[in-house]
Amino acid sequence: MMVLVIVGMIVGLLSGMFGIGGGTVIVPALVWLGLSQRHAAATSMLAIVPTSISGVISYAHNGNVDWVAARCCSLACSPADSLVAGCCRGCQNSYCGGCSWCF
Repeated sequence: MMVLVIVGMIVGLLSGMFGIGGGTVIVPALVWLGLSQRHAAATSMLAIVPTSISGVISYAHNGNVDWVAARCCSLACSPADSLVAGCCRGCQNSYCGGCSWCF
C-alpha cells in the first residue's frame, strides 16, 4: 500500500513539473508493480479524476480555461470513449486481435 502512495506522489510531481498526463507515467508504473494492463488503465483513470479537478480549479482561478473548448471536447470524447470501450469489452486479454491498442 505504501508503495502505491509513493508511486502516486512521484506521478503527481512528474506530471506537474512536465505538464504531462499522469496516465503516461502511472499506467507503466502500475504494470511494473504487477497489475494487468487493463487494471492499470482503469485504476489510472480513477486516480486522475481528483488531480484533474484540482488542476482545473487552479487554472480556472487564474482565468486560463477555455470553457467553450472544454465543453466541446468533453461532449465529443465521452461517447467516443464509451464506443471504444464497448468494442473492446469482448476481448479476453489485453493483447487479443484488434484490441491490442485498446486496453
